[in-house]
Amino acid sequence: VLLHLGLQAVQLPFRVLLHRDLRAIALLPESQAANSLLQLSRSMLWYGNRALGFLNCVWFVAGALWLCSSSACAKSAPLLHALAVGIFTVNPVRYVVTFLWFCYTFSCEAVGGLTSPGTRRTPELLVQSMHTYPFREATAAQ
Repeated sequence: VLLHLGLQAVQLPFRVLLHRDLRAIALLPESQAANSLLQLSRSMLWYGNRALGFLNCVWFVAGALWLCSSSACAKSAPLLHALAVGIFTVNPVRYVVTFLWFCYTFSCEAVGGLTSPGTRRTPELLVQSMHTYPFREATAAQ
């Protein structure tokens, strides 16, 4: 439980800084936004947040498995078990709230058209800079 809370506390500044940087990029013209977003996605801040997020998810899954297989812990350590169940319940809610906040901030239409006041399109340079994979259409065997 303490490790989980510690991981959350360590990851919070990373998330706040990423949110600040993403908000600043959203205000840039398209030509600068694509380059800035590419630089941000290659930064230590980005990779640090991803690494901490991965550790957090692994610890969450380990905790979920422990909760599901620990019938004796509820009897021997009821307060610890109750705290673990509480964290297990709150963690998915945190992911949903983070997703909704991201959608509100950057106008994500994936959530029933939820849009923020500063609706913008994806910068064209960013779309053009993405790697594409060509494919061939399968020909029918004759």
